Amino acid sequence: MARTDTISATWATRIEEYLGEKSGTVLRLDVAGDASLSEVIKEARGRGAHRVMAVGDTSFVRWAAQAMVGSLMPLAPALLPGSRPLFGHPALKSASWQTHVANLLSRRFTKVDLAMGTVKPFVQQLVAGFPLVGNRSLWQIWRALFSRYELDLNLEIDRARIEGHFWCLVIANADETDGRFRWLPGADWSDQCLDLLLVRPRSLWQRWKFLRALSHGRHGALPGVIRYRCHRIVVQANQPWQYATDGGRVQDAANPLLLEARPEQLRLVVPPGS
Repeated sequence: MARTDTISATWATRIEEYLGEKSGTVLRLDVAGDASLSEVIKEARGRGAHRVMAVGDTSFVRWAAQAMVGSLMPLAPALLPGSRPLFGHPALKSASWQTHVANLLSRRFTKVDLAMGTVKPFVQQLVAGFPLVGNRSLWQIWRALFSRYELDLNLEIDRARIEGHFWCLVIANADETDGRFRWLPGADWSDQCLDLLLVRPRSLWQRWKFLRALSHGRHGALPGVIRYRCHRIVVQANQPWQYATDGGRVQDAANPLLLEARPEQLRLVVPPGS
């Protein structure tokens, strides 16, 4: 299945023709809009599909995986060239995509139940404050050091409460490297919890030390760094604020914003050892 945009449709056609030559049992289903994805999954199940290959960028494949919750059909993620890796799978390479597709379908897949947090749709990592966007240039980092912007937040963390002004807030369900930074070392989705990092405002020198430690994941012991592991987080702000998820675009936050760990929200099929 694939979106109907030009790039996704082109790659879906290539893959469809390649698989048709190999097996002759390929069903092409296009996803025209958000509401149609669940219907596409139902149609694939109704036609007796044994495996679904999602062709698109990282956000589409992640969204397709979420829609397949409970379907028990394996998902083969065919990520468009240039997309970020997802579920342990790299993007297609223009020069050797046939081999990549063949490998996707030849592997023995196993079912894994993941515990994921959600902001609708679920995300791996949410970042607010510094830095807000995925492209972290040296100029942006330099500008952030001198920024006076602060998050004025009131948080309910399971049964605990904390409020005040913060330089940045990060919520994640896995230990992921985010560009230059490793925000939450040791975070693991298998514990069925969310990990929360809060950093209070600090001097320019302290901010610089924090950034240096952050690139190696050694910032946890620095002054002003607060970390929680929890199941439910409610974030309320005294002024409008924004966040970015999984390196995507910056968006306005709901107030309050609710984040929860939902065990077995996503049923995903991945290669053993991935």
